[in-house]
Amino acid sequence: MADPNLIAYLYPTGDRLLHLENALRTIRMAENEPRRIEPLIEDRSQRSSQAPEDEANDCLYENNDGDNDGYHDQEEASNIPNNDYSPGLQLRFDEWRKNREGFVIGTSRNCDIVLPRRESLSGLAPRQCVITFDDQGRLILRDVQDRRKKGGTAVTYNGKGEQKCRTFTWILSGHKFPERNQPINIILHENLKFQIVVAHQDIHSAAYQENVAQFRLRVATNLDDISFGGFGLESLNSTAAPSGAQSPIRDVILLDNGELGRGAQAVVSRVWNVSTGLEYASKEPLSKRFRKRLATEVDILKQINHEHIVKCIPEWSTAMPEPRLVIEYIPLGTLEQQAKKRAITGEESVAILHQGLSGLRYLHEREDPIVHRDIKPSNILVQSRTPHIHIKLSDFGYSKESQDYLKTVCGTRRYAAPEVHNRQSYDAAVDVWSLGVVVFQYSHGLPDLDRTTDFDGVNCSRILEALTTKTKQSHCPMLRFLSTAMLVAKPDLRYSAHRKMQRQ
Repeated sequence: MADPNLIAYLYPTGDRLLHLENALRTIRMAENEPRRIEPLIEDRSQRSSQAPEDEANDCLYENNDGDNDGYHDQEEASNIPNNDYSPGLQLRFDEWRKNREGFVIGTSRNCDIVLPRRESLSGLAPRQCVITFDDQGRLILRDVQDRRKKGGTAVTYNGKGEQKCRTFTWILSGHKFPERNQPINIILHENLKFQIVVAHQDIHSAAYQENVAQFRLRVATNLDDISFGGFGLESLNSTAAPSGAQSPIRDVILLDNGELGRGAQAVVSRVWNVSTGLEYASKEPLSKRFRKRLATEVDILKQINHEHIVKCIPEWSTAMPEPRLVIEYIPLGTLEQQAKKRAITGEESVAILHQGLSGLRYLHEREDPIVHRDIKPSNILVQSRTPHIHIKLSDFGYSKESQDYLKTVCGTRRYAAPEVHNRQSYDAAVDVWSLGVVVFQYSHGLPDLDRTTDFDGVNCSRILEALTTKTKQSHCPMLRFLSTAMLVAKPDLRYSAHRKMQRQ
């Protein structure tokens, strides 16, 4: 049975002997004795490489302890101890601590976990970081140093991360990402690292939630208790990044959580915010030749704010020098993917039409109109299908800001308007045609189309023939609307997005 009062263990880790020696010295310090745990299994082969405990404690606070740091910097730790063979430190709900904010880590003797003062650990702060809980009951680590200084703390998840930050928060548990990306290592210094092993607890159980509540409210009973106010720092409650939905901050670490999609020009990855637990989608070019197109997409999406257009996170999206587009994460993927999982209903087709036109109207009626130029099912994201479908237009890689006619042949042939196939100049009406093809496809089905890649107009003719035939055979209002307002060969006879919305 799991120990309900156990929070986590800290074990030595690192790829050099110096990492392990410094971590072991920390564990053996007299100040940390109440939290110390002995190895589950004694490894006699390690005795020769580990200094005796008394010797280690004798030099904990010497400024120059005689480390041969240059030697250790180059010597590899060929056999990193298994946790069963290593002593460690345990963090528990039922143990006394000095600081009400959590388990404070630093070189000050007022910390809950005291770090050694050694030449090889120069730069460690008196109060460096704290392990505590956020308001969702997730275990977090928070660096509490002055953000104006260099360096800081870092946390890695299965090797991902390692950016040093000050006044920054990392989530350690309570989310699938850290659970799936083990080990989690806390890097306090280039020569001092710990692996944190979080106890498996049911974070939704009443007992766990009560323990967390008491942890966050508890004031240490020792008269020498020093909270963050005594350190000259703000309370953790006022400096930690709040959890849940919020406005993004510029200081962010986004870690790769798997690929969402890959095209000819760019790759889209699912990324995880280590401070909030929120997920986003990140788009990056596959090669230098596609950087300009993605940079243009970044610039366009930064100007857009509409409920049926994917939302860009401008603080984290950059056009130069390396373009990167960060957008909201849409969990259900594309309309194309959803249609394969469950057929799009007639009611959903009407909603796609209405919502798509709403987004196009917003784009086309701007002072500098934006023409998408590549409306298709794989560029329409599905936010939800329950209780009603909610879509968002995405992938503005071919988009163009222009009040003039456009000439470039681009987009996807199946959904491209006749004037694009015919190499004629065109305007925003091409988006209306493309959306009409999408709606026709899911409401009544498209005819067999030519699979070649040439823009020759053959598919447009077949679509119009099929639409005419089905409209004559049916009294469906949707077909009549498509045939008179959207899927019209001459662009000047096509309704604008605004006129179509008025007709619905």
